[in-house]
Amino acid sequence: MTRSAAYAALAIICAGRVAASQSAPSAPNVPVVIPIRVVNNHVHLRMSSGGRDLSMIYDTGAGTTLLDLPVAESLGLRLGPAVNIGGAGPNAARGFRLASGSLVLPQDSTITVTPAIAFPMSIAVFEGLPVNGILGADFTAQSVVQLDYARQRMMLYPRTFRYAGDGIRLPLTFKDGHPHTVGQVVLADGARLSADCAIDVGASSALMLTKPFVEKHHLLDRVGPTIHRKSGRGVGGSAWTTIGRVAAVRLGTAELRAPITAFYGDSAGVFSTDRSFECNVGGEILRRYIVYLDYGRKEMILEPTAAVDDPFEADMSGAAFRMDTAAGGIRVTDIMPRGPAEAAGLQEDDLLVGIDGRPALEVGVEALRRRFRQHGGEVELTVRRAQGDRVIVRLPVRRLI
Repeated sequence: MTRSAAYAALAIICAGRVAASQSAPSAPNVPVVIPIRVVNNHVHLRMSSGGRDLSMIYDTGAGTTLLDLPVAESLGLRLGPAVNIGGAGPNAARGFRLASGSLVLPQDSTITVTPAIAFPMSIAVFEGLPVNGILGADFTAQSVVQLDYARQRMMLYPRTFRYAGDGIRLPLTFKDGHPHTVGQVVLADGARLSADCAIDVGASSALMLTKPFVEKHHLLDRVGPTIHRKSGRGVGGSAWTTIGRVAAVRLGTAELRAPITAFYGDSAGVFSTDRSFECNVGGEILRRYIVYLDYGRKEMILEPTAAVDDPFEADMSGAAFRMDTAAGGIRVTDIMPRGPAEAAGLQEDDLLVGIDGRPALEVGVEALRRRFRQHGGEVELTVRRAQGDRVIVRLPVRRLI
């Protein structure tokens, strides 16, 4: 999984991390164009197995390809030894090594991956669409990958492809199949802190800093304002974190100002304990570029797009949500203490059945999250409580950090 607050970087606790495949099939001789769907900064694309269409999330933070356990079982894949899988949350998930199975890219059957582990995934309800698995480093290593968030398109070039444009070139190193580059975290006091940054396409947020890095540089005493809330929906569950901003983050000559930043402390899984990286660069930064990933030449290239100067914004509701289609709405999964949602009267486990006069299922969880990142006005929520009562909650949308 990812090192993000959404989907965590995998650590295979009982048997070490799973390395990327060393014998990937050869890439095609011409570029392959793949339509993608970007939801919550996650890149969704299709693979197939045994004639079945599978919805996958592309994730450079995953060292190998993973499947949802019920999907693996329905495909008849043989399960091997059990493993415990850790991520950004404080708990471990139980999964199984896979002893069989292959996934094929529909646009080019020469591009295949062998899933290594299956475990129960809970991603789909937060995305609002099906998620059958995670495509990891074994997929990326077969091609030079061009990722275009704005056009919702991925292009796979042969490994012989050489980039000849004017993009920002960043050298990569690899740890357990995860790409890393050296970045700089810039503080308001003028300090420029060198950081080992994991490049994590599977992370929805912008910048995440590990507990050792935060404590080493006393960052919580040097940034502000901040809020404290639960973050993450991936392996290991949610983790408490401090959310704020740094003055900027630099990747080569690229400088992104005032990114929303998670400063991790205790009980945050790999973000608390893993010293193999110091920061995590996620989709909220990467979506501002056309991204080239050339693992063969150990290089990432960033071409700025019109989105490069978009302001960074965090959630302004003080609540977290997931789809609950069976119940007919969007479920409130968490309320930030003393936050706007709590002040407005929203409660954990409330079911939103209406949003500004429209059915909640019609609006969807992704559109609701986008609205709560837009400063100004208020959102009228029609809420159904566990007792069956219906109430109207008017939630002002104001920037918190």
